[in-house]
Amino acid sequence: MLVVTRPVLRAWMAGQSCPPGTVTQAVRQAMALPADWDVGIAFVSERDIAAINGQYRGRAGATDVLSFAYHAVETPGTLPEVQHGCDKNLGDIVVCPTYVARLAHADDAAFAARLPEVIVHGVCHLLGYTHDTDAAAEAMQRAESAALRNYAAISGAAHLQLEALTARRSW
Repeated sequence: MLVVTRPVLRAWMAGQSCPPGTVTQAVRQAMALPADWDVGIAFVSERDIAAINGQYRGRAGATDVLSFAYHAVETPGTLPEVQHGCDKNLGDIVVCPTYVARLAHADDAAFAARLPEVIVHGVCHLLGYTHDTDAAAEAMQRAESAALRNYAAISGAAHLQLEALTARRSW
């Protein structure tokens, strides 16, 4: 189950063409996440994500997406082994839609393209991918690109220019 939270999102999403529930379900399907595994997605303000970024990463300012894994994953791209069904939780992703929208505008891109990119990036982190080294970043970029190709086919978003977030950033 993907859980989308934060009432502020309802007001912000008015007029947007990509309802978050639709995007998150298509991302789940594109990444072949089993239905019995949970991923929480919270949409927060820039002020809130800046506070979370400072508290957990020691970095000042807002960002687009943060991930908090429930399990340590030994092999990137695999689900962790769990002892009990109640532990089928990958973790939580925190997304700042206004930050994502600003990045999209700066790139002359659609918000509808950037939202799935940041969600896929966040889920990749929950699945153990990192961009700490060049090799790890390349593996993460491949996983993101494959998921985004699947997402475009599943969601009918083939017209969007989806690109792995890892490919656009220098970490």
